[in-house]
This record gives sequence, C-alpha cells and structure tokens, in this order.
Amino acid sequence: MFPSESNSLSASTRDLRRGLERSLGLRFERAILHGALQAGASEDFPRLDEARRGALRALESGAWRTRNEAVKLLGLSLHPDGRELLHGLLADRTPAPALHRLLGGDYFHCGFERRNALASLALLGEWDAGTTELAVLCLSDPYYEVRSACCRWIGTALAGRCRLNGGTEALRGSGELVDAVCRLLDDRRLEVRCAAWRAAGALAPAERVLEASEDRLADPRVRVREAVLDAYGHLLDRFAQEAELHARVESCLDRMLLTSVAMRPSYPVRRRYWAVRSRLKEGTCSTC
Repeated sequence: MFPSESNSLSASTRDLRRGLERSLGLRFERAILHGALQAGASEDFPRLDEARRGALRALESGAWRTRNEAVKLLGLSLHPDGRELLHGLLADRTPAPALHRLLGGDYFHCGFERRNALASLALLGEWDAGTTELAVLCLSDPYYEVRSACCRWIGTALAGRCRLNGGTEALRGSGELVDAVCRLLDDRRLEVRCAAWRAAGALAPAERVLEASEDRLADPRVRVREAVLDAYGHLLDRFAQEAELHARVESCLDRMLLTSVAMRPSYPVRRRYWAVRSRLKEGTCSTC
C-alpha cells in the first residue's frame, strides 16, 4: 500500500471511529471502564457496515496508526469477528521490523495497538477460559500500558460489566491469573502497581492481599497507598460478614501512613482511609 493510500485509509477509519463514538455516546478512552456494550448498540450508526469492512481492511495495513484505528473500530462496531481478531493480535509475537526494534519497538503490533485491543475486548464483553489465558499473557506484556489496562479490564469484569462464563469465581479460581496480577504489585511502573493493587483486591484471596500490603502501609508513593485502600474496599465488598477480616483491615489502617503531598484541599489518601474506616464501623459492604 502506497503512503498516500495508507494516509487516506487512516483518515477514513478515524472518521468512522469518531462517528461511532458520537452514535454510542462513548469515547473510546473510557472503553475499559465502561465494559460490555449492549447487543445491537452500534446498529443505529448508519455507516456500520462500512465501519466493519473498513476495520478489516485497515487491520492489514503496514502503518501502525491505521491498524490502531482498526482495533478501535472492531470494538465500537461490535464486529462479529472482533474477539477472534483481537485475540490473535494480542497473542501475535512477530518481532517488529529491525529499524523499529532499534528505536525501542518489540512486536509487529505495537504497544498502543495491544493496549487498545484490550479496550475493544472490554466493549465486546465476552470473557471465557480462553480470555483468561490471554489476560495472563497480557499481564506480562513488555509495554507497561498493556499490563495496566489488563488489570483494569479484570476489575471491570469482576464488577459485573462483562459477561463472565462461569461467573466471578471462574476468574478468582484461576491460580495463574491471580499469580500474574500479584506479581505486578511490585512492578517498576507506578501506574501498573496501582492498577494491580485494585485488581488484586477484587480478585486475589484476602490473606494474600493483606499480607502483601504490610510492606506498603508506609509506601513513599501516596498513589500506592491510595490503591491499597481501594483494595481493602474491594475486600470488604467481597467478605462483608467476616469479622476476622474486618479486624485485619482495621489493624492495617492503624499503621498506615496518611501524609500526602497532593496539592488538593481534599487529600485522596485520607478520603479513602476514612471511607474504609466508616465501612468497618457501620458494617456496610456497599461500594462507595
């Protein structure tokens, strides 16, 4: 494909993506938080067939920006073959061209494509055993935004915004998935660590989360402590009636560092701290 053709295709797919966003009332950047689109949600878009055909054509482009738009279209258009194509893209470990590797690239489908492929899978909404295997792979992806996005996708699924075959216990019962998330609690990237703590609170056994958090109660990064508090909140949602767990969480709170350098009148770490305290006192399990 000549550069002029590639640029034209990229512009066309970008316009289709923006049109779908307007039709759905959803920006793609919020796809993971949103989770599954309702069946037929994209049917009101008058250029839906064109968008689905364009996604397939753009996915074959040699230009990553064009493929990146195609990845977004697969999710927004609820493409019938979207899950299979996105799974294949995420599992593809074809090396990037030599020049790209010299500039820091890793695989043919670059990190932005892989991150957005996860977001499109969240919109498509189906989670089965094969998806769990794919998530385990993505949690060890060399690009940090993929690891972070995968943790957030797991949180979305466990919050009920994806269709889980086997229910939430299908995820919580996967030792590989739990181990893969918990390995990221010490990831070198702050964004990944925070996302992993929140995912672990919703996914991992309570004892494992509480034990790991002991070394984070005075973490110098306030965002990590905020994420740990969010993990405690997830544990209280899951184990609302377990007095022993409540006592363990309260013990951790008694030893947690609350200093913050956040330049805001309301310090996030303190707000989360008192929200967890309040829930322990009132015995409520509702999500804030």
